[in-house]
Amino acid sequence: MIYISKISFAETSFLEGSDYRNISVPDFSGYFEKNEMRRLSPIIRTAVGCGMEVANKYRDSLCGIIVGTGRGCLSKLEQFLADISKYRETALNPSVFIQSTNNTIGGQIALKLNINTYNMTYVNQGFTVLNVLTDAEMLTMEHPGKKVLFGFFDENTDFNQMIHREAGFLRTREGNELIYGQGVSFFLASGSEDGAIVKITDFRLLDKGKKSETQKAVQEFLSNLMMDGSLAIYSGYNNEYEQENLYGTISSFVAENGIPEIAFKRETGDFDTASGMALALAVDRVAKGEFDKIIIFNHYKKISLHSITVTKP
Repeated sequence: MIYISKISFAETSFLEGSDYRNISVPDFSGYFEKNEMRRLSPIIRTAVGCGMEVANKYRDSLCGIIVGTGRGCLSKLEQFLADISKYRETALNPSVFIQSTNNTIGGQIALKLNINTYNMTYVNQGFTVLNVLTDAEMLTMEHPGKKVLFGFFDENTDFNQMIHREAGFLRTREGNELIYGQGVSFFLASGSEDGAIVKITDFRLLDKGKKSETQKAVQEFLSNLMMDGSLAIYSGYNNEYEQENLYGTISSFVAENGIPEIAFKRETGDFDTASGMALALAVDRVAKGEFDKIIIFNHYKKISLHSITVTKP
């Protein structure tokens, strides 16, 4: 059981000339020096800013910072690799390399909060979100009365988009193209109900390796689903092909039971930690009283199907 008391996330939209969803960059200038605003990439400013917005007033009670990503600080990584080629590994800029690492976000947040507590970054493609939630839950159990900052970030670039298109990941059968994106979301969690706006009551991996066994696990999950209160399903399909072939059992169940089904990737696009953005959107809607419970189902690149259950505290 994970209780969430505060969240911060960046909304996404299509920018002119871009074919994937881009994060909006809120004004977090209050958390950065002027030279940092100039040096740091938008994904770093946004992720560190969201983390600071959530945890800044709770630095004394934090027992850990946990961050999950699939792609990391991609634009800085591309810049560093380009510099290696251009300068033949001679006059390289160390700050670009430092900012390109996946643990940049967690490290920057810890530096700004001036704490040296537990700090972990998970990078495991579509399994990353479950890794983070598992670690966060264990940390809240180990430290009753303390709080945990956890969050997710992923960046996209034109070059990354081109690679995925050339590799065939952006297109499925019958020409159904996938919408890719990026996102940032951070959460303040604890094991106590005090001050909680929602709670995460369950998260689990449903992917069993074989399609038949995975569908059996999905059916078992749905058959045991408690239908109390107002319920909505967040489904991670990106187009009609994915809806039919990966979410058919879920879509049939919600249709038969009159449950609202929301295809959240129309708001987020697809990326490794899209479940983290879906979690932020679900927490926001449950906290506002739009639903009593939201269950998120998501996958990444046709594998790692999992569920996350968000309810009122």
